[in-house]
Amino acid sequence: MATNFECPNIDVKTAINLIDAEIAKLEVEIPLRDEHIRQLKSNRNDLIHASSLLIEILREILWLCVATTPVHKPLEWIPLTHVCSRWRKIALDYPQLWSRIYDPETYMGPSWLTAFIERSKNAPTLDISNNTGFRSRDPATHSAIRPMLSQILSQTARLREVNLNGSPSMKALLAPMTSSAPQLQSLTIENWSLKEGNVFPDHFLNGHAPRLRRLVLDNCYFPPNPSVFANITTLQLTFDARLTSHPPARGMIADLDKIPALTKLTLDLRGYVFPKILSLPERLVLRRLSELTVVGEFWQACSPFLNAVKIPPGPIALSIIIRDHIIRSDDLDDIRSKVSSIWLSPSASSTTPLPLESPTSLTFRIQPVYPHANHFSKDVLACASGGDSSFSLWLRGGFNQVVAEIDTPFSLHNVEHLELALDDWTSRSRDIQRFLDFFPSLRTIALCKNEASSALVKCLKEKPTQPPFLTRIQLRDVDFACTYDPRVLGDPPRTDEVEFLEAFIQMLHARKAAGKMIGNIEIVQCKNLSLDGVQRMKDEVMGDVAIAA
Repeated sequence: MATNFECPNIDVKTAINLIDAEIAKLEVEIPLRDEHIRQLKSNRNDLIHASSLLIEILREILWLCVATTPVHKPLEWIPLTHVCSRWRKIALDYPQLWSRIYDPETYMGPSWLTAFIERSKNAPTLDISNNTGFRSRDPATHSAIRPMLSQILSQTARLREVNLNGSPSMKALLAPMTSSAPQLQSLTIENWSLKEGNVFPDHFLNGHAPRLRRLVLDNCYFPPNPSVFANITTLQLTFDARLTSHPPARGMIADLDKIPALTKLTLDLRGYVFPKILSLPERLVLRRLSELTVVGEFWQACSPFLNAVKIPPGPIALSIIIRDHIIRSDDLDDIRSKVSSIWLSPSASSTTPLPLESPTSLTFRIQPVYPHANHFSKDVLACASGGDSSFSLWLRGGFNQVVAEIDTPFSLHNVEHLELALDDWTSRSRDIQRFLDFFPSLRTIALCKNEASSALVKCLKEKPTQPPFLTRIQLRDVDFACTYDPRVLGDPPRTDEVEFLEAFIQMLHARKAAGKMIGNIEIVQCKNLSLDGVQRMKDEVMGDVAIAA
């Protein structure tokens, strides 16, 4: 049926006015209708079982939703507050739900930040992250949010986790944080300004943050009273070579031994090479350190620190990461020397290797010195890690580069478990055998990938009585159908090739014939192993052949 504005007797102007009036009427009705629909849904949801959950259970559900929400989507859980009127009331009355504030300039805005501040005012703790960055933002939004952030950061007694990064405004952002922070557990300050590293106020946290355990500082220095960090256990320091004031960096590193609880340290030197005039102390003893990672653009940046740092005999996870792929052979020699000398001897005059006492393990990882090194994705140069009476070795470049010259302050005679993961097995047989001779008490060998497995299988077959106590072999990520060339570097030319399965069974048979039968075999995530192959292995061992997916 035609409406009034469709009547041919009405002029165009009048028809347009009638249409506009109808549109305006509908536009008024739409939000009313939407609100009516929302209210009906809420009333309906009030009748379902979920609306009658106990308050404690509902709070737990809401908190889990908040805790699992991606930090860059801090408002993603908000629709849950509209499920029904009861859910909304409980959510609004539960301040902990509103105590995680993440990058309000980007993801929240002034209105939501105001709501979070108001609704979390009774929460005992606050977690806040803010990234001022270099991204363009609405100046009005920035101006509105900055005073709110200062208000939050001034409430140091409530802060539990603080993560701030960005541009030159960092010093102003930290200025209000001059009162004690009894609940602060984690602090991250990433200063993107390369002109000013002193960003902390003179009385930062009033020198009192007893629960602070994790500290990340990027291009900024310790506050005037660094005792506020006395209880730190995990510390990450980053220095950029472009930072204009280097002397405080040297002082920070020299003072690491004044953090008695420090157990995990990461030092990232972005192009930073310590000038000779800023040379580090000859001896920097970190007595409780159990994990150390040193990252540098060049080995020369890392060498002075590793030359100075010392730890007592014991397990440590040591990783040296060099981003530059051009590593000279003399650099590798220097790396081995530094890694070997990091442990303190029991006495200053002692030259005897330290006994490898349980629980202890060492891991060395070496990047290859090849022009095509970019072919490899990993950039770990050397690693030593703690474990239980084991020596775990991963090399890039083969035995002949490193293994034949293993130098460690520990005696390896008591090691019973050896794990190998190599990407290159082209080594001389005598080098591989010399390596095995370091472990006369070996009982278990864990081999990862065909490269390591093939090389060791050959040596175990050639000398089936060595190691004399070997009773268990684990194979991981091995392709049993992979063609195995029994010839390695230094062997005479050969034309015959066998699959890895055949080579492995031949080795088992050789040890059986020599009276050194393997007890058990464990196969993990391997390929192309048939039931017949498993049975053939069982025929050559005393125990079982276990297969794990």
